[in-house]
Amino acid sequence: MENLIGKKCSCEFDMPSAEWPVPGFPAWVEVLAVSMPMVEMRSQFSGSPFWINVSKIARIWGYGSK
Repeated sequence: MENLIGKKCSCEFDMPSAEWPVPGFPAWVEVLAVSMPMVEMRSQFSGSPFWINVSKIARIWGYGSK
């Protein structure tokens, strides 16, 4: 997960889509910090940063830097 810090990513959460902290499928996020088992991220478009347990992330893949 540390290799994703500062990268723009696509993320699928392991929870019902109505409960996702970021809208969209997949959600477009930026990873801000990692302190296992928690990851801090925010939407690429707007909103406040949030922390989420990695157990709630089904899949995440980076595709670019800031």
